[in-house]
Amino acid sequence: MPVLLVVGDHDRYCTAEVCTPATMLAHERPYYSDKANLRVIVVPHSGHNVQLHKSAPRTNAEILTWIKGAVS
Repeated sequence: MPVLLVVGDHDRYCTAEVCTPATMLAHERPYYSDKANLRVIVVPHSGHNVQLHKSAPRTNAEILTWIKGAVS
């Protein structure tokens, strides 16, 4: 099953060491099977709840694009 992680770059979890898509992938990959086909979106200027931020429409568009590619 494909997995998408979405995190805001101002989330408390997002530290300088792990707040780019590449570093988040490296950090999170051990917790998932290779079958997960793990992907990451880091939402700029957003905190933990990316759906309550002004950038939510853009984030939703990125998520929908990922879904379309993951299920095709």
